Amino acid sequence: MKTLKSIFTDSGVLLLSVIVPLVYPLLYSWIYTNEVVREVPVCIVDMSHSSNSRQFIQKIDGTPDLEVAALCGDMKEAERMLAEQKAFGIVYFPSDFATKTNRMEQTTISAYIDMSFMLYYKTIYMTLTNLNLEQNSKIQIKLAQNKTAREDQLQAASIKIEEHSMYNTTGGYGNFLLQAVIVLIIQQTLILGISMRDGW
Repeated sequence: MKTLKSIFTDSGVLLLSVIVPLVYPLLYSWIYTNEVVREVPVCIVDMSHSSNSRQFIQKIDGTPDLEVAALCGDMKEAERMLAEQKAFGIVYFPSDFATKTNRMEQTTISAYIDMSFMLYYKTIYMTLTNLNLEQNSKIQIKLAQNKTAREDQLQAASIKIEEHSMYNTTGGYGNFLLQAVIVLIIQQTLILGISMRDGW
């Protein structure tokens, strides 16, 4: 009873021992309510101005995860949009993108992503990676010059992978991270509360 009385009469100890362990789980649950995000706005800097880059941009906009918010003239304009949070990522196509693609040479698409919100980072990064792999498969098929559609299929994906999530079914950070973070936060705040009460 004496310990409980000392906790509830000291505002600092009360805050760290009772209020924070109750509020933090609610706050983190609210932050990660959406396990996955859709239609994340990105801006495009297309220095190639070619049919190849336009096709890739259409693919980006056609995915359920990303939305092309603006086509910017240069990186400064795109960075300004990122700073104003009108977009959360920049996709940059270099001027030699079409030339190298048509020559079947390796080219680069650069992605600049705002990491202040991990769900946005994950969505943009994974979507661009998947689109890139799809584009690479098409180039690989062209280089192989196969005779049949079956050969093309085997060239692009000789081993078919089926993904089944056993525990984190949504693929979101809430299911994956929340439980461990909450336990860590509660332990940390309780230790701070005990230290404050006993004057360590």
